[in-house]
Amino acid sequence: MELTLPKSGVVFVRSKNTITKTTSGCGKTSLLSMFAYALGFGPSTKEVLSWDTESMFVELEVLLNSENYTIKRDNETPGLKITGPNIKLQGNAAEDWLRKNVGDPKIAAAATWRCQKTKGNFFSMVPSKKREFLTKLLGLEVFENESTKANSLGEKLASALSSKNAEQKECKINFDRLLASVPEEPDSDALTDLRTALETENRLLDSLNKKQTRINAEIKSIRENNSQQESEINFLIEELDRELLNNHRLLNTAQLVRKSNLEKKCGTCGTVLKEGKNIQVDIDTPNNKIQELTAIKNDLLKDLRSLRDIDIAALNSVNAKIQNSNRQISVLEQRIAREETRIKEYEGSVNKYFTLLEDSEKRLTNIQNDIAQLDANRNREKDFAELIGKDFISEYLNDSLSEISTVANQFLTRIPNASGCSVVFEPIDKGEKRDIGTKIFVGGVERGGDPLSGGQYSSVELACDLALNVVIRSRKLCQLPWMVLDEPFEGMGIPDKEAYIEILSEIGGLFFVVDQSRDFSELFATQGIGIEFDGVSARLVTERNNW
Repeated sequence: MELTLPKSGVVFVRSKNTITKTTSGCGKTSLLSMFAYALGFGPSTKEVLSWDTESMFVELEVLLNSENYTIKRDNETPGLKITGPNIKLQGNAAEDWLRKNVGDPKIAAAATWRCQKTKGNFFSMVPSKKREFLTKLLGLEVFENESTKANSLGEKLASALSSKNAEQKECKINFDRLLASVPEEPDSDALTDLRTALETENRLLDSLNKKQTRINAEIKSIRENNSQQESEINFLIEELDRELLNNHRLLNTAQLVRKSNLEKKCGTCGTVLKEGKNIQVDIDTPNNKIQELTAIKNDLLKDLRSLRDIDIAALNSVNAKIQNSNRQISVLEQRIAREETRIKEYEGSVNKYFTLLEDSEKRLTNIQNDIAQLDANRNREKDFAELIGKDFISEYLNDSLSEISTVANQFLTRIPNASGCSVVFEPIDKGEKRDIGTKIFVGGVERGGDPLSGGQYSSVELACDLALNVVIRSRKLCQLPWMVLDEPFEGMGIPDKEAYIEILSEIGGLFFVVDQSRDFSELFATQGIGIEFDGVSARLVTERNNW
């Protein structure tokens, strides 16, 4: 059956049993439960007493923004399914679509449902339930969770900061050690002195080499000048040698003749047998000649040696100095090479040192930046936790409670049977959690125990429920789609009901009111839902005379 509902106003839900002519047990509450259940605002099927099966499902066809959508919900997985123009959603995706297009069920479910014959959602709750309920309704559990997360993250950041500070301390110690271990710089003057000494020695060597060249040239010139004389002397010596050779032959011959004059030897045994003939020979002449020629030759050899015996002591001295200078130069070059190697090693160690120093300084800077960032993040999380923590939540709850009390009491002043009643909701400090207590005043005097009559109790409950609805709208900046009031006027007279109808109209929005009083609903209803039940099945009727 198609049912057209207004965007705002009071819709009375009536029913009748065509068999027993009664109005109870015909399905009024079940009908509204189905609407709310399908859209995610009401209780689950397990909590609706008139439904005796968990396999029950609800399917609604709704017109939204001029488009038809089918919404089906049951207790099976995925639970919710939505089909419509170009969409086919289920599960979480369908819940997201419903939340976006209809409203947040967490808020609406808490603020829009008041079951029949039970005490109000807020007024009659025990203190701990009030706090839990209002915290959830205002979304403050998000702040509690975020505050807890921020505190936890702050502790982790503090731990990380402590570790980073220890790392910084160690890095600073290493950095200071590195600063104190600068490589020792070699004496640059020593290398300069060595190079100066090498230059001096090279100049000396160059001078010696020039001197050596000069002496060699002088010796060559002398030898060239004496060459002719040496040749002449050598020629004379050769002549003398020939003359000496000839005289030696003559001397040998004379000596042999003289010997033969002295002895005659046996040809067999060599025994001197007899003295030979005395042949006269000249021995003295060749002998004297030899002596004379030998003396002349010795003089010539002496002259020759004199010509060849050039004084090369200066040359030898220069050569010795050259050798010594070369040795000095070699030593200096080796020392310079060692000094240059030491300087290169120093330069390499300095480069490595400055690289290490730069890396250490960068690391120290990075650690300091990390510490600053960690400290800033920790302070931010700490500030954020404090901002939305206990004090903020308590203050927000206090303000909300004060506002709920004020609005409820404004409503009560307009209700005849409860105009002298007022309520005050206030926090009860219990350490980390602050419960919500309720004070009741009658005639301005606080009353304990159970000071209200049945009708007054209903009025106070309803005033608190409506005040809660108003405050949630203003604080959550949302429009609650409807509010279900299942037999809210129990024990109230007509004037009280009339006053509440006016309040409902002023609040705005759509109110489904289940009420058994036919006369009252006919007086004020501009829209209604009728249910006819024949003991087996129920049907909706829209004709006014039938409901």
